[in-house]
Amino acid sequence: MDWTLVKFGQYRNIEGKKRNKTLPEILFHDADWFFWAYEQGALVRNGIPKDEVELMYYRARRIKPMKGCYVNHFLYYDDTSWGFSFISIEEAKKYHSDLIGGGTFDKDYNNWDSTYRTILQFIDLSFPRQQKEYDKKGCKEFANDLKDFLGIKRISRKSAEKFFSNEDNFI
Repeated sequence: MDWTLVKFGQYRNIEGKKRNKTLPEILFHDADWFFWAYEQGALVRNGIPKDEVELMYYRARRIKPMKGCYVNHFLYYDDTSWGFSFISIEEAKKYHSDLIGGGTFDKDYNNWDSTYRTILQFIDLSFPRQQKEYDKKGCKEFANDLKDFLGIKRISRKSAEKFFSNEDNFI
């Protein structure tokens, strides 16, 4: 897929410095900005094709986890997020069935974990922003956890676009 360069806001050219990125790159580098721009309608209003924007919005919220696993999405007490980890489907159903689906948050009393969490069947990069309107650090943690899961240390334009172009990576 050919991805459109974002050329507005913080991704415009400033004094000859190229800062343009594609939506896949932005989701790895600044997902909070992407979801803010989506909510404001700024992406389509500034020339990004609606089909591309909607595809990225959907895919960023439905990333396939490790085989046989659900995804723990964690929160601090102040509703900021600190990333995600995987939990086997069996363990989730046995000990945390009330948390599956994202509607309920609780502590993990089995492992004496004092942070709050919920369990989803997929990785949702919008999770930090859903919990707190501005959570740059939480979005960065999610992106870092996703890079770890994918085995990628540094995201390039090519690797970001390759990941988001492959429909097998999404539920």
